[in-house]
Amino acid sequence: MCVMEHLGSVGAKLQGYKHIYHAKSVPVTVEPDSSCSEKRSLLAKLVSIYGWDFSLIPLGSESVKIPCELIDEKVAGLAIPVYVYSRLTGASEEVLLGVDPGASHSGVVFAVKYTPVVWTTVPQETLIDVISKLANYFQRIIVFAGSYGARYFPDLGNIPLGKLVVKIIDEERVRRLTSGVLGDEAIKRLDDHMRDAHRIFALGVAETLRERLSPSR
Repeated sequence: MCVMEHLGSVGAKLQGYKHIYHAKSVPVTVEPDSSCSEKRSLLAKLVSIYGWDFSLIPLGSESVKIPCELIDEKVAGLAIPVYVYSRLTGASEEVLLGVDPGASHSGVVFAVKYTPVVWTTVPQETLIDVISKLANYFQRIIVFAGSYGARYFPDLGNIPLGKLVVKIIDEERVRRLTSGVLGDEAIKRLDDHMRDAHRIFALGVAETLRERLSPSR
C-alpha cells in the first residue's frame, strides 16, 4: 500500500492546532456511517480542510465507513486519519501515542502498528476528546508520556479500566536521543513539543518492543 504524507498548517482555525499539522493519508474512498448520512457534507469539508487523500466519490477501491462521532470538527484532524489507517492495515488492536504534556497544549504523535500517522500540538481538551472517542474503536490505547510534564497529563478516567495504558518515559533519556523516528533534519523543523513527543514516542516504542520480544521469565 502506498502511504503518502500530507504536510501543512491546516485546520488551525477549526481546531486550535499550533504550528504545523502532519498526517499520513492514503488514496481511499470514505463515507459516513449509514446512521449519519447527513454528515456527508461535513466529512467532505473536513477532507478538503485537512488535505487528506480521501475521496467521497466511488473509485472502485476500498471504502471505509467513518463512525459518526469522529465526523466532528473538534476531533477529526487526529481521529479520522488514525481510524482510516488502522482499518486499511487491519490494525484495530491498539493505538500508540507519544505525548509531551504541557500546561495548556501537548505535542502528540498518534501511531498505528508503530507507524506515526498524525502529529501536531493540540489543546488538552482536544487530546482528551480524541483519546476518549478512539477508545471506542480499539482494544487498547497505549500512551507514552514525558516525565517532565506528566503532572499535566489529562485525567482519562472515563475510559474503561484495562483499555488505557499510560507509561511515563524518563525525559532525561529522551533529551539524549539525537534523532527520532523522522530523522535529524525532519525533527529540527518541528516545534519543541512535537520534537519531544516524537522522541518520547521513539523511546516508548523501543522499550515496548524490548518487553514484547524478551522471553518470559
